[in-house]
Amino acid sequence: YEDDQLQWQQLSGGIQTSDIADLESLQQTLHATQNGKELSINWEFSSSGLNHVFKIDSVSRKETAEKVVISWDGEIIDSKAKGEEIINIPALGDFKVMNVSISQIPTQKITINFSDPLSKTQNLDGLIYTKQADEFKISKNRNSVFLYPSNDLSGEKSLVISKGIKNSLN
Repeated sequence: YEDDQLQWQQLSGGIQTSDIADLESLQQTLHATQNGKELSINWEFSSSGLNHVFKIDSVSRKETAEKVVISWDGEIIDSKAKGEEIINIPALGDFKVMNVSISQIPTQKITINFSDPLSKTQNLDGLIYTKQADEFKISKNRNSVFLYPSNDLSGEKSLVISKGIKNSLN
């Protein structure tokens, strides 16, 4: 996907099994649709046979917001897991934060995912910070920003994400 072609996106996720599953059966547990149309899912299977990554390809963005429905049913691999998740796909021109996640291992990291790829030339210093003035090393890759705290963070923090952040078209 090109950073200036915002009409196409890709969603990614993972499946972790407690036992080694037949890979062909595992692929049948997951489905994704947009406007009733089945979307292609590409898989990367781990050598351990337990952790698998998938990418949902050709998610389209249009002038109005869309939804992608991801559904799973583990019956074919003898799992009771079953459900669905609806992912909101913003309209073209609607540049916004999609989600924020925190990971602790192997090091602390805050990941901010945006709807569009970010400007490659914009310096993000001072545009993302905590109200508590914690220090971070900031890096970015396409539509994600990664914050690595200088010191381990604990307790409640308030993250500020400036509206001055630009996408790849600005």
